[in-house]
This record gives sequence, C-alpha cells and structure tokens, in this order.
Amino acid sequence: MRTWKIAAVCAAVAVTLGTVGVALGSASAPGGSRASCLDWVSRSAPVSTTSTTWRNVPGLRLTELNALNYAVQVSGSFAGDPVRVRMRDASVGGTFTMAPGATGIVPATAVRTPFSFTWVGSSPAEHQHIFRLQWRLVTPGGTSSMLAGAMTATYLGAPVPADCRQS
Repeated sequence: MRTWKIAAVCAAVAVTLGTVGVALGSASAPGGSRASCLDWVSRSAPVSTTSTTWRNVPGLRLTELNALNYAVQVSGSFAGDPVRVRMRDASVGGTFTMAPGATGIVPATAVRTPFSFTWVGSSPAEHQHIFRLQWRLVTPGGTSSMLAGAMTATYLGAPVPADCRQS
C-alpha cells in the first residue's frame, strides 16, 4: 500500500512539473506560448443539477484580461448520474465553447469520482474574457453533483506579468 502511495505522489509531481515546463517553454513550440499569469477559483460546497439543458456551474467563473494563447483547467469530484461539461468563453469576439469541446463524466456508483480536463483558446488581441464552466445531465430524470472543484486559467498577461489580475 505504501509503495502505491509513493508512486502516486511521484506521478503527480512529474505531471505538475511537466505542465509547468510546457507552459513556460519556448514560444516557438507549435501552438505554445509563454504563460505569465495564473488565476483560479474554487468551491468546496456541493452543487447539483437536474437539467438536461446547459447551465452555469455556480461559483466557477473567471474574468481575465489576456492575449494570445490561454488554457482553462477544471478539476473536481462528482457523484450521481452522467453529466456533460464544457467551458464557455465570452469576449468581444462572441461567446463560444472552448476547444476541444464538451466532455462527459460518468461517476462511479456511490463513490466520489475525480475529474480533470483542460480547454484551450487563443485571441489575436488583448481583451477581456469571461470563462464559465457549464454542465447538463446526459439523460433526464436524474441528478448529478459536483462535490468540490477548482478552475484555473493560465495565460499571457496584458501585456506583462505585473499586470496579472490579483485574486
């Protein structure tokens, strides 16, 4: 059991260091840019949905002033019936679902099911973006709950890291 825990911690550290390395990597990498800002919001109180139409997940919203490439990641634990989630980006250019689109979560029966997903986007010019996590049930008649969750945005500051919004 102890070996499993040590392996899990080592894997988590490797993933974290790899993610930071990619974010700070060369601007010449395909699709990449230097990240200079990070902002986040979290919730620890459970929230549920019974809707089959897209709804905002309460408390998981970020407003950022950014330019070039950006990423928004959501991590959390879910329970209940299968649910779809997507990240919406509202800016002067319109409101759209971020790539790669909606994804599904199928919680295990009577168990907290962990989830983590990253959406990406780009903007040709510096302007405000409002990122909102949305969800909906896959089939009617059930309930799905986010037991706790966090949303982070990494992006290029507008125009320098000193201008990053302070949480």
